[in-house]
Amino acid sequence: SPPVNFQTHEDFEFYRVGNSSYRATVNTIELNPYVSISHWWFNQAQASWYPSRKQIFLPKQAWQGLIEQGDRITQAIEPLVEPPQGNFGQG
Repeated sequence: SPPVNFQTHEDFEFYRVGNSSYRATVNTIELNPYVSISHWWFNQAQASWYPSRKQIFLPKQAWQGLIEQGDRITQAIEPLVEPPQGNFGQG
């Protein structure tokens, strides 16, 4: 997966596979910092990215721990994965 500099990126893609992109947004509320992770999919007909309705939230510390163990990222985003809408990606 791409390298992640957690401190300097507020909103970034951290993992991409096929037509799916996974993006993290850091919410920097001092008392309770958290990260929202969203799934986006690429619509080839319209050549643009669209967010799916799925999102998960992690405490910032949990997110940093996850990034440090890169192989666990795919486990964390599994709840976000949804089947393609319509016939997207078929051709």
